[in-house]
Amino acid sequence: MLASRPPASPGRRRQVGPCCINPRGLDRFNELLASLGQAVPLACDQIVTAARLLEDEPGAPLAPPPCIGLRLAGAEPLARLAVDEGWEAGGAPLKDVQAVLHYLLSPDDLIPDWVPRVGRLDDAIVIDRAWPRIGEEVAGYLDFCRLRLLEAGLRGERPGRFRFTRDEWRVSRQAEAELRAHQRAVRAGSYLPAGANRFRVH
Repeated sequence: MLASRPPASPGRRRQVGPCCINPRGLDRFNELLASLGQAVPLACDQIVTAARLLEDEPGAPLAPPPCIGLRLAGAEPLARLAVDEGWEAGGAPLKDVQAVLHYLLSPDDLIPDWVPRVGRLDDAIVIDRAWPRIGEEVAGYLDFCRLRLLEAGLRGERPGRFRFTRDEWRVSRQAEAELRAHQRAVRAGSYLPAGANRFRVH
């Protein structure tokens, strides 16, 4: 989505659509990325170049390109994850999730969200940089929601109307893994060829 390194000479381009990237805003943006593990700050020219390339991609004139939409979709569970009492997120993953959410919901971001096609480019960059640190937490939470929904079906209750914690999710996940292993073993056993000595001609 972005060039791996800034251009050799300082770029002067700052225009993304009808808007101009603010230098102070870029500094704040890079501070956030650094807190999420970005080692090298992004140059304005990198962002502008990426925006122009994405604007030129075929697609609906107002819809974000797939690479942006994919990252936004991946971040959709973050708000629920942060407040779900059953999941009990905490520590560094929760801090990073909250930092991403704060940026996504802030009206004062690097590129205004209303800019056609690329208004969420900066949001996608933040999600992309944070993902190595929060991706495992998000995947775990989605599986937690899946198993909680299964448990709700077994109980005949709605999710959230009964206690289902992170520890109970771990127990359920282990039980599910053991059941699948047993089912695989049964299937494999049912297809084993019979021994030759079991067939006799009299």
